[in-house]
Amino acid sequence: MPRRTHYRLSLATLLAVFALLTAGTFVLGKTVSRYQHTTDNLIVNFPNAPGEQVVIENWNRVDALDGVRFGTSDITVQRTEPGLSWAEVRYPLPPAAGRATELLASGVMASRDVAIGEKNWHVALFGVFFYDENNERIKRAGVTVQALAGDASPLRHERSMPVPDNATHFGVLLRLFNTTGHTSLSEPAAVLVQAWPQYAYVLLGLAIVWGAFSLAVLFALIERGSLLVAILPLAVIATILVGVALPGDHLRSILLPLFKAAQATLPIDLRFGLTNVAKIGHALGFAALAFFALAVRRRIGATFLGIALFLVVLAVATEAGQLFLTGRNGRLLDIAIDLAGAGAGTLCFGIAALLTLPFRR
Repeated sequence: MPRRTHYRLSLATLLAVFALLTAGTFVLGKTVSRYQHTTDNLIVNFPNAPGEQVVIENWNRVDALDGVRFGTSDITVQRTEPGLSWAEVRYPLPPAAGRATELLASGVMASRDVAIGEKNWHVALFGVFFYDENNERIKRAGVTVQALAGDASPLRHERSMPVPDNATHFGVLLRLFNTTGHTSLSEPAAVLVQAWPQYAYVLLGLAIVWGAFSLAVLFALIERGSLLVAILPLAVIATILVGVALPGDHLRSILLPLFKAAQATLPIDLRFGLTNVAKIGHALGFAALAFFALAVRRRIGATFLGIALFLVVLAVATEAGQLFLTGRNGRLLDIAIDLAGAGAGTLCFGIAALLTLPFRR
């Protein structure tokens, strides 16, 4: 009689644990905050009083500038020729702001036709600067909240930064630097927060739990297939998670050279933007996972339904994990993009199976 192999953990059990961990991560991300002692929004009547409106062109302050508009609830900056257009609104800080306090700034930013300049920072930029009592900018204290190139639909971005001891004011700025295009910033917010020290233990606990689960999946796949069958999908998942976890400016630093090289070699004008390139990367990752899982499904004993449920849970899990990252937020649209990539991978597998059918017994 043929020998039967008994596995310690069935794929159905692993999938159920995966779904429970994802649900728990989502609930924890919605209920636990990394900050405490949050103040009210320091930005009032944006972009009007009590903020001071500042307009700068090519590093010189001017009274007004074509293409720069301060609306009732937003700022827009537009350039038709390469140069610097800078719109900023400055607000006072309360006296209690000290080194231990962080400023959490956020806003809805969008861009359109923003050309890529020679340097990484030659794009549309939303940032925060700090100023002392003499209205002098405190160097190395400013932080980029988000920078965009190409086309990017309106999306809220946020980032925290330490407040210098000698800061009396802060400025919310939007600028186009040595580039052309159109960008806008609306619904800005800035609050003073204190970091919750125990939040690091929450992240450590999540890392331990998810790490143990990943090892269980790794061993289960090795038992059913081979080391390649186990390592390859986990490597693709790890790549997706790294892309999700990287801050926007770091991700831009990685994608920008590739994006510029593509624009130089391809016969089309890639105006869909770096942000959309990152979304395409997520979709391609899920397409590769779907194709590979279907290719080895018989070897590991998986079913079509199990693979489909795994991809759905993974898409939700990547968005749930973003709830613990400042400047990231889980969105249903991103889940739909991931699943569309998985559907494309499934379609490619079906086509490949049909093409190779005459060569298989």
